[in-house]
Amino acid sequence: MPNADSGRDLPVAEREAQRVAEQEALRKVRRLTDDLEKEQRERRKLQKWGLLAAVIALLVLVYAFVSVYVKGTTAPPAQRIEVPAKIVLPQK
Repeated sequence: MPNADSGRDLPVAEREAQRVAEQEALRKVRRLTDDLEKEQRERRKLQKWGLLAAVIALLVLVYAFVSVYVKGTTAPPAQRIEVPAKIVLPQK
C-alpha cells in the first residue's frame, strides 16, 4: 500500500509543480516576514524619536515653571540709599 505523503508515487511533473508551489509559498512568507520586520523597525524608530521629543518638551516646561516660580519668589537685591548728613533747602 503506497504512502500518499511520499514523493515516490507521484509523477515527476506533479513533484516539480509541488516543489515550485512550495518555493513560491516560502518566498511569500519570507516577504511577509521582511515587511513585518521593517514595520517593527520603523515603529521602534518612531517611538524613540517620539519619546525624545516628549522628554525635551517636559524639560522645557519644567524649566519654564521653575524660572517663573523663582522669579516670583525672589526679591530684587537691596539697594543702598545714601542719606546726606545735612539737608540744604533751596532759597525761594
